[in-house]
Formats: sequence, structure tokens, C-alpha cells
Amino acid sequence: KSPVVVFDDADQENALNGITAGIFGASGQSCIAGSRLYLQSNIYDEFLKKLISKAEKIKLGGPMEKDTQMGPLNSFKQLENIEKNIKATLEQGGKIKCGGKRSSISNKGYYFPATIIECKNHNLPVAENELFGPILSVMKFDKEDEVDWRIRRQCAQKRTALTRHRPMIKKFYTPIGGRFFLRRRGCSKPATGTLKNISLSNDKTVLCALNSFSATIVCR
Repeated sequence: KSPVVVFDDADQENALNGITAGIFGASGQSCIAGSRLYLQSNIYDEFLKKLISKAEKIKLGGPMEKDTQMGPLNSFKQLENIEKNIKATLEQGGKIKCGGKRSSISNKGYYFPATIIECKNHNLPVAENELFGPILSVMKFDKEDEVDWRIRRQCAQKRTALTRHRPMIKKFYTPIGGRFFLRRRGCSKPATGTLKNISLSNDKTVLCALNSFSATIVCR
């Protein structure tokens, strides 16, 4: 369950586009899909409203159709598993903000719409279990220490933080070992180094995505 953390200083348009592609691309059927979203409380309502608007506009359809933006799931079993976890989440207090039910075109395949579910915590079924589908669990946080503790409690192949605050990157991703890749916009070849001696001079760093092997830092 790869977490994405959006701080209040992040570029919201970049964040919205990245999150939408990260969880709804390939219908969420990716090992590194950003399926858990943590939003800082002072941007929570505004950001979530914009994200819902984007998700509701995603067009389901056959992969060979020109206007299709998101295709079907892999199997009926997968569809049933998603529905089972959503039902259990709602029973425990989760709230569907968009999607949440199989599409009307499901008679043509295993179609499930882009779905956003508001969760009180990440112990709810959709936030805790790997669904391998277009299901985004959204949670609120106030301070960085709070969300840092949350994301470290669960195993994830990738962690993503969106912020312009350079020290936050070190706070989130040390003392984890591995490699990092530093890429500036317009530059085709990233610089590399170890996470242990990471040093950034650009104070406009906007994205740091990390798994247990490497990190990718994108600078404006």
C-alpha cells in the first residue's frame, strides 16, 4: 500500500495530476500504485474537492476505444474482492466520496470506476489491504511527525512526499539505505548517490518518491 503525502506547500496542480495518474492509471493494477493519500489538514477540503472532480471525469471503456481513459479489472474475483473491502470499510465508518459501485457497463467486462474513500484512519480495510484496483483511501494529518509515524508502520514498495520544504525529504527518508536519483526538469540524465549522504541545494524540491531500494527526487 504505497502512501502519498501532500503537504500544504506542495504545488497542487502537479500533485493532483500525479496522484490521479498514480492510482487510476492501469485501473490501479500496479504494485506501486499510490493507494493511500495523506493530506495536510489545512488544504484537505479544497484539495479533496479538486481530486474528486478529476476522478469523476475519468471515462471507463474498452482498451481499444479511442476515448477510453480507464479500462477493466483483471478478473471477476478481483472485482468481488474490491466490493467486499469497500462494504467492510463503510460498515466501519468510511465514506465514499465518488465511485464505489461497479459500473453500468460491467456486463461488458469487469469495470469499476475511479473511487475515492475518506477514511478516519489507515486501519480500515480499503486502506490496509492491497486491492489492486482504482480505489484511493484518503486521510487527514496535522503535523509531519504524525504522518511519518503512520507511513512507517506499514510495508510499502514506494513512498511519495510532495513538498517544497527541502529538510522534509531527509526527515522522511533517512536513515533508510539505498540509492537516490535526482532529476531536474528539462534534464534527461539524473544525478545519483546514496541516501546516507544525500545533499540538495535546490529549495524548490517538489517530489520525493522512495522505495526500499531507491528514491527519486524531482526538482523544479
